[in-house]
Amino acid sequence: MTAEALAGRWSGAAEIRQRRALLVAPLRKVTFWVLFVFVLTIPSSSVVVVSEDVGTVSRLVGLAALPPAALAVALGGRRARLLDVHVLLLVLVGWIAASTMWTRDLSATTGTVFTALQLLVLVLLVWEFAGDTDRWRALLVAYVLGCWVAAAQLLAAPVLGRAGLDSARYSVGDFNPNDLAQILLVGLPVATYLGIHHPRRAVRLLAWVYLPLGSVANLLTGSRQALVVLPLALLLVPIGVRRLSPAARVTTGVVAVASLLVVVVLVPAPTMTRLLSVGTEFGDGGLGGRALLWSSALDAVADEPVTGVGAGSLGRLIQRDVGYTAGAHNSLLSVAAELGMVGLALFLAVLAATAVRVLRFRAQERAFGVVTFLVVLATLLPGHNEYDKSTWLALAMLVGPAAGLGAAHAFRDRVRAEVVT
Repeated sequence: MTAEALAGRWSGAAEIRQRRALLVAPLRKVTFWVLFVFVLTIPSSSVVVVSEDVGTVSRLVGLAALPPAALAVALGGRRARLLDVHVLLLVLVGWIAASTMWTRDLSATTGTVFTALQLLVLVLLVWEFAGDTDRWRALLVAYVLGCWVAAAQLLAAPVLGRAGLDSARYSVGDFNPNDLAQILLVGLPVATYLGIHHPRRAVRLLAWVYLPLGSVANLLTGSRQALVVLPLALLLVPIGVRRLSPAARVTTGVVAVASLLVVVVLVPAPTMTRLLSVGTEFGDGGLGGRALLWSSALDAVADEPVTGVGAGSLGRLIQRDVGYTAGAHNSLLSVAAELGMVGLALFLAVLAATAVRVLRFRAQERAFGVVTFLVVLATLLPGHNEYDKSTWLALAMLVGPAAGLGAAHAFRDRVRAEVVT
């Protein structure tokens, strides 16, 4: 082949790459903004159901992100290399899928496999399309906005007389109050971080106002586990207050006092009675009925210690043992029962890898990451949120963007570059 022919072929290939690049940029932007809307809808995902086949608006928006994301990756390739967290999640989802071969409830396991695949795609989309600090913070803003919507609806619930499971508990849509409380709790350290570090004043104001709003909304769920975790979720607030101006500190104090008054006026007496019974629940050993659920889950672990009884199938065994359908109310125990020691080891490895990533954040993000991680961990122990969108989204946010937060990785890459050159 002549030099002219080679040059022509190279020029044609370069033109194709250029055209692809022109298509990839808008596709990535569209994917990100659809992802933004998806994150915004998660805290209120059970409020609007499109249909039984499609599910919630949140799911519909999530599906809308897939075509532009797939096209962007196909035309332009991946921008961000996978971390050990992502590899471990891939292996975990593979093990969940493998449990269809030995499950006690094939229908439940099949549904769980489909859910796990969707959650894995969510984590990978956040990693790939929120690859810089600005977009990562934008997703944090979307999450707090979604929490705002859910919290506002919760605050209106007592006024409108919309109770949840009973007269002492309030929720939004079909959300279980405990699950909704977990979402709102994660929103508190996220909002505190935005209130301290976001460059826009409007976002900082929105974030600071969410703190009392979200705290009162948590109490309205009547979730005793939320009451216990609430001080941990607010751990960053003193740090943030110290950085405010004197006038802002006075305003914060006024808002805090007003929030206490709102609690007295708005939180109904049955809800307060339920919340304050947390000491009694621990004292009598029943733990709100959790002791029976844990016993049933431990029996499942004893029956199948290595492989488990199959993802999603523990509910059937609990129903057989205690007479009603329920989760284990402990994510680690639930994973151990359904996926065995192999699955539990993988799940713990994912949490450990996420914690290591958090510790590599820059100083101003590290405190946020540590507190948020501890809040997620604290909500996993008394709940069964291992397959919830909010849990996997929190892990995706804790991994951070592909660039800008990992100081240790940046230093390592600079050293490698200097050695190579």
